[in-house]
Amino acid sequence: MTAKEFLGMAWEIEKRIDRKTEERDRPRGGQYDWTDTAAKVADIDRVICEEISDLCRIKREVNEAIDAVEDVRYRRVLELRYRNYYTWEKIAEELGYDLRYVYRLHGKGLLCVKIPAR
Repeated sequence: MTAKEFLGMAWEIEKRIDRKTEERDRPRGGQYDWTDTAAKVADIDRVICEEISDLCRIKREVNEAIDAVEDVRYRRVLELRYRNYYTWEKIAEELGYDLRYVYRLHGKGLLCVKIPAR
């Protein structure tokens, strides 16, 4: 697994949770068995709870990995991208850097990330 894949795991899990939540909350048309529907909702809720547990663990690991990056510029770019989910343009604007410089800092920051053993 690359550092970029590792740091992006929390975002992927959050997207899965959002999709499951939308699936659970989506109105269903027509006639159906309420018992069956309640069981499906309960199954989806169980999956969402498992995903949230995974998300908390991954976020903790990601935060620790980002916090361990010594260079403050690299760390700040990684924080904005992987904690705040900022776009590249928003990161450049926030930091007052050229977009190409943000990409360069990001690449160098990724090289400093230590992926925890699994």
